[in-house]
Amino acid sequence: MTRSFLIVATVMLVGTLLFVACAPTTLSEVGLVEEEQSVEPLSVLRPVEGNGAVDATPAADATSVPSFQEEVAETAVFLPTISSNRPVTLRYTLDRTAVPALTYYDLTLKIFVGEVNHIAVTDANGQRLQGAYDADSGVLLVTTATDWVDVTLTGAKDIAQAGAVEKAALKGDKKWAWSHGFDDNVHLKAAIAHFTEKGWTGSLFMIARDVQDNRREDWVIDAPDLHDFLAQGWAIGSHTWGHECFVENPDYRQTVLDGYNRLAVIVDSSSRPDYRIVSFAAPCFDVNYHPLILQMRNTGETAVLFNESGDGFRMVVDPATSEAFVAAEKTAVAFNYDAPVGRDTRIEYELPSVLAEMDWMAANSSDSRHLWYNTLAHGGHEDAVKQVVDYLYSHYGPGGTDEVWVAPSDEIYSYLLVRDKTAVTWEVVQE
Repeated sequence: MTRSFLIVATVMLVGTLLFVACAPTTLSEVGLVEEEQSVEPLSVLRPVEGNGAVDATPAADATSVPSFQEEVAETAVFLPTISSNRPVTLRYTLDRTAVPALTYYDLTLKIFVGEVNHIAVTDANGQRLQGAYDADSGVLLVTTATDWVDVTLTGAKDIAQAGAVEKAALKGDKKWAWSHGFDDNVHLKAAIAHFTEKGWTGSLFMIARDVQDNRREDWVIDAPDLHDFLAQGWAIGSHTWGHECFVENPDYRQTVLDGYNRLAVIVDSSSRPDYRIVSFAAPCFDVNYHPLILQMRNTGETAVLFNESGDGFRMVVDPATSEAFVAAEKTAVAFNYDAPVGRDTRIEYELPSVLAEMDWMAANSSDSRHLWYNTLAHGGHEDAVKQVVDYLYSHYGPGGTDEVWVAPSDEIYSYLLVRDKTAVTWEVVQE
């Protein structure tokens, strides 16, 4: 089924916009909102120009590969007049009409509430959410995959100024993101265990032909293992049917389809049958795959949305970014939905360079510049993977500054899509 990623943009802006950037330091007290009133959701979209990042792969014919890099839905605010000192409930509506089918629909909202005594957050499913509230900046962070959230404020010092909202560049308003993929099925479980120890997950790019239905052995990943890893939150990506690359007269389309269909059957029989395989990794970084992946994405032949390949493994991911960032002789390309997500393989042979990359990411990310770093390793490199994971955790993860978001590439890519294609509006629904 062909998916359209065009957005019909309508601009409605009443009142004023206030954008406040912060990092959460304290958690708010969370409770349930007692009353709910329905409001008509406002659909407010404003198109902006798409990114223009450089694609290192050969350009495909524009007629056969339509662009996936389209407009970004801006956050829009309807700012009502609020004069009461009583508890006030603000409803934030998230219009994901333009978002394609995904597994992950999370979006983090940065809501200015100012100085307040109590905050209660409830989502569209009636579930209470734990928001992160920074008392110094007065900003509340709320992450949700639902269509709306209610924020009830009690004892707000300046309620007339409360409510302005911004979409966080990265989930949890982290400054930068790291994703890691493992290729080729074999000798990976020891390295995977180092991620598990930290509560992190990554991507498993499988050669589908070699995955057996019932085998469960330590040296190889097969269908029972994939079921387990899916349940733990790991991503599964396609690495073709038989790892064909740079061969004479290859049938690239068939190996992509066969690989994808084999893995889809495994997913269907797992505890997460709704999981969508949206990531693909080109064997040997073969550039011939990329135009095909874009064509198949736009025609809906598979659910795959992006290809991992090439050397663009440092990315600037702020909304509507079109320029690369350069510092200390390193370049982060502007993220582009139509370009490959690059892969840094140096974990396998030049470990200090990978640790230096993480230092560079931390030094050059900020509240106004958000970066994404993507790496790759094959089996047999568990010692190097452990050093990388330990270093990141202790310096920039929960054991350090806690500024990095670690997730599979498909989750990070999905967040960016949801962020850019979702329109956010808000109203007072209870006062």
